[in-house]
Amino acid sequence: MHSLLATIRLTVCTAIRNRSMRVLAGMACAGIIPIGFWIQGDGTAAGTVRLTLMYSLSYAGFLISAATLWSGCAVVAEDISSTRIQLAATKPVPRAVYWLGRWIGVVIANGAVLALSSVLIYVMVMQRLQRNDYTAEELAIIYNEILTGRVLIAAAATDAPDRADIPGATARSHGPAGDALRSSAVEIPVNGTHTWTFVGIVAGAAADGLHLRCRFYVGDPMDRIRRTTDGIWWVRNPKSGIFDPAPGAYASGRFHEVHVTGHAVDSEGRVTVTYENRDGNRNPVIIQAVDGPYVLVPSVGFATNFGCAVFLMFIQIMFLAALACCAGAMFSLTMAVFLSSSYVVIGILTMSLRVAMPETQHALPGNTISEIALIVRQLAGFATVALNDYYEIGRLVRGERIGFRIVAENALQLVVCRGIPLACLGIWYLRRRQLALAETE
Repeated sequence: MHSLLATIRLTVCTAIRNRSMRVLAGMACAGIIPIGFWIQGDGTAAGTVRLTLMYSLSYAGFLISAATLWSGCAVVAEDISSTRIQLAATKPVPRAVYWLGRWIGVVIANGAVLALSSVLIYVMVMQRLQRNDYTAEELAIIYNEILTGRVLIAAAATDAPDRADIPGATARSHGPAGDALRSSAVEIPVNGTHTWTFVGIVAGAAADGLHLRCRFYVGDPMDRIRRTTDGIWWVRNPKSGIFDPAPGAYASGRFHEVHVTGHAVDSEGRVTVTYENRDGNRNPVIIQAVDGPYVLVPSVGFATNFGCAVFLMFIQIMFLAALACCAGAMFSLTMAVFLSSSYVVIGILTMSLRVAMPETQHALPGNTISEIALIVRQLAGFATVALNDYYEIGRLVRGERIGFRIVAENALQLVVCRGIPLACLGIWYLRRRQLALAETE
């Protein structure tokens, strides 16, 4: 235990003395404040706060990740190249203890930078809310839609009855599906309606009201032209049985939220809503299955949600430190930094390609080159780690709760399934490497 603690302390001191590490850490902390003042958002108070929070966390996360890769590779690879590791080997310090001490030291050093930058971001966001002249309505939107942690509840039932209690509404027609996208979506013709029912909502949790989130597409989801459509959300009042209207104009291709009072929850925890299409150009409205609608129920405060998002970034630091220390044990400093960075970049590009071009996940029938390319992409996706798939900053700025299940899944995937094999590989290779001792034989 004494040798492990000594190695950890030495690693932290080495990381602090490293000039590149100090530069990256300083940029991660000092660059946050200018970002907070430069970002103007989309002209709304909520958009400004959302972009400030997202860009500042992403900026700090990127630089701290780079610092973790560099410091992890440097503390191991430089010890080997300069033969300083012989001093540790003659103490004696087992190679496993040496590697674990280096890894823990790198995690502590970069975790401290992450904690400092996170505190600065949190204080900056809170101070910006107090100093700017936001109206009470704008502050209510910010606190209800961004600075909160809400649980997403999908519709448990969906139907399209002919609602006689909605003036001027007609039943939704069920036409044949034109393609796979439309077959998994809800298409509402002009003057048509569609009804959703949500269950499992605790009435006490909805005391401050709920929010209904949805994204529309007008005419065709693949159309790049964004239009604005008119419509009415009808929310059923469980006491009277009458649907209360909430008219509005909604931009196509963008998520929007509609406030729903807590009185819409009945005694069995159900909420029933209906959307009526009143598009002025008589175009149908299409809602894909992944686009909602969802009911968002307040669950935790912003400080708790923010802490969970930062802890997920810390889990990524643990994985990156294991990757860097493993590469440093196997290669020289330059090669270790290059290979570990390439590993991360390939994983990110693989995931981005999968999301942006879903057609690349299928091979063309009878095309050998296409089949080989698909196998290569699948192997790359399996062998690498897409860190952007583990970032939950998007959930944070949307006001969605980052629960224990998400944290546990990320820790299992990155630390247990990916980090432990890397640690075993690094320790195994370090034990069998002759290091600089071969030069003295």
